[in-house]
Amino acid sequence: MSFQYPWGLLLLLAIPVLIVIYILLNKYKEDTVSSSYVWELSKKFIKKKNPINTFSKLLALILQCCAIVFLAFSLAQPIFSFKNGADNIVFILDSSASMKMKSADDDTKTKFDVAKEKIKDVVANSTNGCTFSLILADSSTKAVCQNISDVDIFNSFIDNAVIDDNNSNLDNALSIAQSMVSENKGSLCYIATDETIDLGENPGDNLKVLDVSSKDNNYAIKDLEYSYDSRKKVMTLKTKVISYAEDTEIKVEFFVNNKSLGQKRLNVEKGKLSDISVDIADLAGNYKTYESIKASVLNEDKLPEDNDYYLYRSEGDITKILLVSSNPLYFEAAFSALNSNNCRNSCDVMKSSQYALYSSVTGYDIYVFDGYSPKQLPADGAVWLFNIDSVKGCGFVCQEEVKPVDPGALAKYTINSSDLIFQQLTKNLSMKNSIKVGQYKRYTLNNKFTVLLSCDNVPFVFAGKNDNNQRQIVCNFDLQNSDLPMLADYIILMRNFISYSNPKVLDVFKYEAGDTVTFSLPDSAKTIVVTTPSGKEEPISKSDLTTYKLEEAGTYSVKVTNYYGREKVVNFYSAYPSDESDPLKADGKQRSIVKNSQEQKANAIYDDILPFVIVAVVFFLTDWILYGHEQF
Repeated sequence: MSFQYPWGLLLLLAIPVLIVIYILLNKYKEDTVSSSYVWELSKKFIKKKNPINTFSKLLALILQCCAIVFLAFSLAQPIFSFKNGADNIVFILDSSASMKMKSADDDTKTKFDVAKEKIKDVVANSTNGCTFSLILADSSTKAVCQNISDVDIFNSFIDNAVIDDNNSNLDNALSIAQSMVSENKGSLCYIATDETIDLGENPGDNLKVLDVSSKDNNYAIKDLEYSYDSRKKVMTLKTKVISYAEDTEIKVEFFVNNKSLGQKRLNVEKGKLSDISVDIADLAGNYKTYESIKASVLNEDKLPEDNDYYLYRSEGDITKILLVSSNPLYFEAAFSALNSNNCRNSCDVMKSSQYALYSSVTGYDIYVFDGYSPKQLPADGAVWLFNIDSVKGCGFVCQEEVKPVDPGALAKYTINSSDLIFQQLTKNLSMKNSIKVGQYKRYTLNNKFTVLLSCDNVPFVFAGKNDNNQRQIVCNFDLQNSDLPMLADYIILMRNFISYSNPKVLDVFKYEAGDTVTFSLPDSAKTIVVTTPSGKEEPISKSDLTTYKLEEAGTYSVKVTNYYGREKVVNFYSAYPSDESDPLKADGKQRSIVKNSQEQKANAIYDDILPFVIVAVVFFLTDWILYGHEQF
């Protein structure tokens, strides 16, 4: 036993005071006598003492002393401890995406809210002295708190727990709980989840389930695809839908750039993924490209978060090209062909005489100098140099112009498959045909460039970073002085040149919550800010390949700002996890917690003595008042 307020024992000092009062207090007794007798005693006051000489008077003193003792102990707040009388309770709270589903009994609450309430009920009804630990079972799975004895503090941890939009990991959660039990930090475990948990035929007493599952139906949309037939001028949208609990008719509405294209209905079987597609005639060619496409399930259910699916293709990924050339035919043909094959670009053509009039030109992703040597390299963007003389900062020196004898020089692809730049620039080149060149310039390389094609150890096509840290591709010949534009590899090679020079922030625009996204950033990128579906802005550090884990479901936005203030914004979609949409899902494993053979529980505590304090005070005051009334 211990005392919370030991100073309350000072009240015991009242006992000797009470005894002294009983002993020393003079007591008088009134008698009725005749007036003559009073006259005889008028000169003398008769004091009649009434000492504590009867059992009843002594009993009153003893009871009052006992009342003082009891009151003193009560004010000192004694705490009675009973060894191993309470549990160290470990709660596993499923905080996965499926817990966002609305409760079967109350649409204003989610399963997560109900799970929190059930945990609080267990805590409220537990033995005084129990300790509480909380494990959040989400994508990261961690112990939020351990062995908290204060109920209010533990409830605050419960209140601050939030849902993760990813899958739960019960394996890790139970592993943490088992470690606590093995270390005598836990003796009883609860799992609060909407999954069906199998505890086996003979479940033990140290693992219990707080079930918040429901059998309400849920409808979900799982994918969205876009295709366009240029010949028929028809756009096709295709999505996948599912009904988890019943055979039913599902209604889906399609949107392009926030404009509704109508609804489509389909009868689906329970638990079976079904395709819904719609063909939209597009004689005006309005849907050859898009910014956003959306498909929405219109059936009402308990989990609206998985009823929408988005597909983005951001305008921010259009490559802006400035072509400085007197003969732009082959470049324009390549860029136009790529524009029709999902490599979107816009090309401005400027003659060399026009470009020379400007002190500087900025705002483009790629600058192509074809047969023209600028006074200086552009301040931003990547650079392509075709058959030019040396420029300050370009990383190479032009030695001489060479006119080989017929049929010309034969430039061949180098054997450099381990180089990442070589891999990127030769991607999907099945033929890798040699290139015949009628006239070229001999360059000496100062920087470490990756050589793609060479002839007799003379680099013909090479790429890398120049002195200004810009991505640069160099060809030592004019296209019209070679057969490159006639080769099957030409368009593919140009696509690879663009992809290397102006890497897309994203190549894929649809993911699932929990996936890791890789951003490719241009050299001119200064800041990168990711805006999450909840509106939180997260700056991320710049590197050639920047990864980012998707913690939420919904639309993300990436804003890339370069050193000259130009912004590029790209949207992409993080879908609701497929495994979290099923309201009838089962864990699929038999779960148990192995009991510690040397288990040590918490000590039960009893300290609720307020009623006894009240009784003691009432008794003492009543007895004292009656005594005083009797004597005075």
